[in-house]
Amino acid sequence: VGTIPYPYNFAPSRFEVAEVIEAPIHHLRCQRNRRDEIRIKDGKLENSPSFVYEGHVIFGATARVLANFLDVLGDWTA
Repeated sequence: VGTIPYPYNFAPSRFEVAEVIEAPIHHLRCQRNRRDEIRIKDGKLENSPSFVYEGHVIFGATARVLANFLDVLGDWTA
């Protein structure tokens, strides 16, 4: 976790990132914007978080990092 200058010129890998979006923390913290999806990994069922923001679905490693970050924040309110 850190800070970056605004605006920042992101240069994501086109092989790994479809699009860069900015989602407010308060939106991601709202339960109605979070989904827990069951996926099969190595033949086992795994609960995987995802987030929805303006028609985008944030999933995979990005969603897991966000979920962990939000858990660390705990009951923080703006």
